[in-house]
Amino acid sequence: MEIYPLRYTGLPLQRQSEKNAKEELFSYTERAELQGLRFTEHLEQVKIQSNVLTHRELKQIAQSGFESGLIELDTYRQLAAQLPLEAVDARGQIVDLSTVTDDTPFDFAEYYRNQMAIARTLGDEESYGVLKAALTFLEG
Repeated sequence: MEIYPLRYTGLPLQRQSEKNAKEELFSYTERAELQGLRFTEHLEQVKIQSNVLTHRELKQIAQSGFESGLIELDTYRQLAAQLPLEAVDARGQIVDLSTVTDDTPFDFAEYYRNQMAIARTLGDEESYGVLKAALTFLEG
């Protein structure tokens, strides 16, 4: 009978330590930068999809913009306000908005463009300024 010496190779532990080392490759600042990039990508998607925002999403974006100081109180009120049941577009046609709820996708940029054109035509500079600020924030 032959006796073979038992040697511990440590291979499973070595693999685990290599895995842990790979997980620690990103430092705290790199993770923060990565999260910042993800947030920037999210904002770009919101800008691209501004015509498919729901009113609930618009209110959340407006609230975060107001809290961070990007928009004024009047602009926040305009963005967070409920839409009327009917509105007039820039061509004078009545648009039925009664089906738009908090969870219905709606083209808010086009709506504010139309309302801004109407306010400008009527000479209401105060409403025009608020609508222009809302549109700038929405598109910007």
